[in-house]
Amino acid sequence: YYQKITDSEPMAANDLLNSGHVQWVMGNRKKALVYYRSAKDAFANQEDFLAAFNKDKELLVRKGIDESTIPLMLDLI
Repeated sequence: YYQKITDSEPMAANDLLNSGHVQWVMGNRKKALVYYRSAKDAFANQEDFLAAFNKDKELLVRKGIDESTIPLMLDLI
């Protein structure tokens, strides 16, 4: 569903961030990185991006993302 959203219209920063989360949870790290980088650019500033991302950390861990890999992903972004 997120793919349909991202293909159909320009998105808000949160849609891009959520698309990155979905891709990462599905095991598509490269696609997740593309969405995360776009989300970072769409947020007003890096602090807003990081605040939104960090708010979702617990959810990512519950969905199977190893908590130790989160800082690595943030470094790649």
